[in-house]
Amino acid sequence: MDLIAIDNSDAVNRRKYRFQIIGQELPPRLRNNVNDTYIITADQELDIDFSVYDPNNDPVVYSVDIPVTVGAPTINENGIFTWELSSMEMSNISSIFPLKINLKAEEAEDSKHFVEKEITILKSEQNDPPLITKLSNLSVREGYDIKRRVFIQDNNHPIEELKYSLENEPDWLYVQQEGDRLFLMSDTLGFDIVKADGIPVQFDVLFTVTDPEGATDSKFFTVTVNEGVNTQKLYGQLVDYQNSTDGLLVGLRKQIRELDSRVQRNQRLKKGLLFTTFFLGSFSATGAFFEDHTIANEAIPYAGALLAITSSVNALAFNQENKVINLKNRLEDVEKSIVRNKSYLKTYSIDNESNDELRNSELVNRVQSYRQALIEQRIELRRLEDEYRELNYVQRKVRRFNRKGKAENLRWNFIDKI
Repeated sequence: MDLIAIDNSDAVNRRKYRFQIIGQELPPRLRNNVNDTYIITADQELDIDFSVYDPNNDPVVYSVDIPVTVGAPTINENGIFTWELSSMEMSNISSIFPLKINLKAEEAEDSKHFVEKEITILKSEQNDPPLITKLSNLSVREGYDIKRRVFIQDNNHPIEELKYSLENEPDWLYVQQEGDRLFLMSDTLGFDIVKADGIPVQFDVLFTVTDPEGATDSKFFTVTVNEGVNTQKLYGQLVDYQNSTDGLLVGLRKQIRELDSRVQRNQRLKKGLLFTTFFLGSFSATGAFFEDHTIANEAIPYAGALLAITSSVNALAFNQENKVINLKNRLEDVEKSIVRNKSYLKTYSIDNESNDELRNSELVNRVQSYRQALIEQRIELRRLEDEYRELNYVQRKVRRFNRKGKAENLRWNFIDKI
């Protein structure tokens, strides 16, 4: 290079200089502006362009410093950082936000020349409310417990951050979380829920789920409690039925024998009176053939009188015979029904209240049916007792027993054993 200097008197001085250019290393530089803060949204990819150029055209490598691996955050060879989280993944790591990460680009051969930037990542404030995806009606028997899973979907929060509530629920029903699963549960139900009529009891319950932001979802479901098998109670009913019917059959058979004896007695008397009537009628009809003033001839008026008397006795004494026979037959029908029912129950081998046979639905239905039939049979027997006491021969017995103060002995006390 020539350097020329001129002073005030126009004197010129020329001098030559030589320069040597020495190369200078410069760090990589960002191609685009990179923000300090970015927002990531569930199920959407976050892209940050951290690409650089190197003034010296040296090769560059990129790296990212991020404290999580969920969603596979990465930066490629072109400097593009990418990260995508699903709704559930974001829900699971929601507590780490806001999250600081560090992006860096450095020369491959000289790591002293680099450019880096710290970035803050926020999660999207968009909140999808929780959703009850499956909640079925419940049906349970007394003597059993409940454990039914409820399915909840929340795109923003893990299940342990949600709150659950029940309204109008029975005091034995509650919600319990086990790991990442949710259940409607109860302890073993008692046998005092369903009333004596056996009609199932229903509860209409409102289930509500609430997330930390206050978003909710609710759904009604029905809990139906059916009458259960209280094996201890059923065993007691079975034993009571057997004992009650044993005493009842003894009394029934006694009354049947009495009525049968009455029928047989009447049949014998009826035959005797029938023969006497026939004889006296025949004697009176042939009286004209007897000679006058003979004993046979003189006995004809007396035979006619006796004929009239026996005819009246025959008509009056046995006018209730059909009532006695009908009453006896109806008592025998009750006896047969009870004997048949007892024979059915004897087909079950039950010796204690913990026997598995007591949970047999057929047995349960039979015991309930027979106990109900026994109540109806008691009512029927009371009606038959009233008819029995209206019989002429029984009324005579009642009057005799009343005079002796023993009228109570004629009552069918075996009915009270039911």
